[in-house]
Amino acid sequence: LTEEEWDEARNTAAKWNLDRGPLNEVKARNAARYGQKVFREFAQEMWQACGMQVIIMAGWKQEDCNAVTAIGNFNDEIVDGEKFQGGHKISAAWDKYISTHFEPPGEPNMDDADSEEESNPKQKQKRKRADPTTQVTHEDGEIWIGDLAGSTREGLQSLVRGFLTANYRVACACPKAVVPFKKLPQFINAMVASKHLPPDFRFSGDPSHMKTSEALQFLQFIQACQKEHPDDIFKFHHWIDQNGDLQE
Repeated sequence: LTEEEWDEARNTAAKWNLDRGPLNEVKARNAARYGQKVFREFAQEMWQACGMQVIIMAGWKQEDCNAVTAIGNFNDEIVDGEKFQGGHKISAAWDKYISTHFEPPGEPNMDDADSEEESNPKQKQKRKRADPTTQVTHEDGEIWIGDLAGSTREGLQSLVRGFLTANYRVACACPKAVVPFKKLPQFINAMVASKHLPPDFRFSGDPSHMKTSEALQFLQFIQACQKEHPDDIFKFHHWIDQNGDLQE
């Protein structure tokens, strides 16, 4: 960096330290990209140093100003721990707390809406789910898989979902498109060239059903492509319309 750039960086750091940290959009990107990794590292350190099992509940505001919640539950991955099974019992109360905490100024708390959402968990989950592409999309719009170290099964699945969704939106030129994962096993050979997939790799459907080994196989293959031919990493040659037909 030049001396002027160093001065600008120092001024920015000083401003962030004086205020409340980075800009809100930077905080949102950091939360989506690094949250799960930091959660797991903290749980691992607390177990090693204190013999303590930890469940982490978190909530933050995304770049689109919608609130999202997450529960970090890694005890089954640490030594001989057992995964906490009661997360679903406390998630509704936690979701409501976070949505109230991040309620926009001047906007009333819709108690009726909250009650309706609690009676329909699927509807609530859909509204709260973070954009999966955030963690794989750089500021310049480049789609990229970063470091996988410390990623949980859920984290790897989320990266697969984000990577496929980001590329699918490019293919269909729709920034809010949702990948029809249930149809991927049927059409994957027509939609994606074999060179863009690991050898003998098959999608079983939604990434949330992938085994850790399957998600790692796909993501590590993509990482290798990023190094070997960064201009030809992955591409959907077709997309599926509302009628279930392939389109270019």
